[in-house]
Amino acid sequence: MVKICYGPAEVHRIGGSPRAVLRLWGCLPRSWQDRLPAPTYGDTGLSPGTNRNALSVYWTWIDPITGKYYIGPSGDVSMTMDSGEQVNLKWPYPFDDINGDGYRQIFVDEPSRDSRFLRFHVPVEHEAVDFSIANPAFGKP
Repeated sequence: MVKICYGPAEVHRIGGSPRAVLRLWGCLPRSWQDRLPAPTYGDTGLSPGTNRNALSVYWTWIDPITGKYYIGPSGDVSMTMDSGEQVNLKWPYPFDDINGDGYRQIFVDEPSRDSRFLRFHVPVEHEAVDFSIANPAFGKP
């Protein structure tokens, strides 16, 4: 796992500038933006729509010899909530970043606010990977 993020579109990025830097850049007068280098926005496969929050779990296979990230095979991801309800999140979205590193993104649009934990089951290569995370949306209005 490389990164877990929750929030609006600007937080769903790999390798980008911090959110505060992006906001400050947006507040600068146009004349300053023309003279200063722009911050990097990073790369992502999917991001939520306007005024929506989502959860992204970015992961990759790391080649033990070269240390390079690559996408590798995967199957549909299932997510289980505290209630036992299961959701098929479909195939984890593959994408390459600007450096050519491959990632997969498990994307949950507007995750449940009623489940304290989210448990994931992901077929990867020829095995299953199971993990849980504290739900960042839990109890949010």
